Amino acid sequence: MTSPVLITTDFSSAARRAYAPAVRLSRELGAPLLMLHVVDWVFPGLKPGGVASGLPAMDLEAAAKAGVEAEADRLRGDGITVHTLVRTGNIATELALEAQTAAAVVLATHGYGGAKGLVLGSTAARLVRDCATPLLTVAPGVKDRPIRTILVPVDTHEPPCEALIGALTRPRTEPVRVELFHAIGQPAVTVMEPGLAAVWDSKIVTELAQSSRDQLEALAARLRSDRVAVTLQVELARRPAVAIADRCRAVNADLVVMTAHGTRGMARLLAGSVTEEVIRRAPCPVMTVRRPR
Repeated sequence: MTSPVLITTDFSSAARRAYAPAVRLSRELGAPLLMLHVVDWVFPGLKPGGVASGLPAMDLEAAAKAGVEAEADRLRGDGITVHTLVRTGNIATELALEAQTAAAVVLATHGYGGAKGLVLGSTAARLVRDCATPLLTVAPGVKDRPIRTILVPVDTHEPPCEALIGALTRPRTEPVRVELFHAIGQPAVTVMEPGLAAVWDSKIVTELAQSSRDQLEALAARLRSDRVAVTLQVELARRPAVAIADRCRAVNADLVVMTAHGTRGMARLLAGSVTEEVIRRAPCPVMTVRRPR
């Protein structure tokens, strides 16, 4: 079987938010869909939605298989092939294992308010850090729509996800715009003056901005074609994730494609995760590609 676009379901309305983007990505990549449901071994007496089922584990698995087929039938048709798979175990572990042979993974994230809003759900956060397969996340409130504008935040110190951008743009018959965006963070361009707070160093800003534009232009030259228009934007930003989300709105982006650093431990607690914050803030789906370790 051709490497599929992997989508997971727990039969909830939240999971179904990812269905339309998954179908669209399947068409873009010319790949079948694989719908995965994991019967959680931690709560074998529960059925989807958390209500006690009263069914033995074997019957529960059979019910899950029937449920997945019913969900898959929602997506079948119009040339889309949908395969189904039921596993028993931990959702994050099983999803990560299946992702290893997938062309891409599509996942709906949970929306939390208050303190929980500072982090993604544990499954999404783990995949952002660890998944080597391109991961498309769909946050609450995000609408699926045709991809006409792709925003690509570029870290000039990291290899760009050029192959993925090419795979998303080359098959198109309709024109698409790609904006390469780089946010120059405040720590890189500030100096401390005696008795004063940190200030922007205009010389450093000018040099970094020009260097960034040169790198973006080199990438743009490789991506441009008759149907792919590429624009560049470099900005100063105290919080890069906020700047990226704001730029999404400014250009009415339909998709963000960016590299995930996969930071762990104390470094992640101190620096935070720009990628995870972008996923929470962006008004459109976000596709991440973990950088090689």
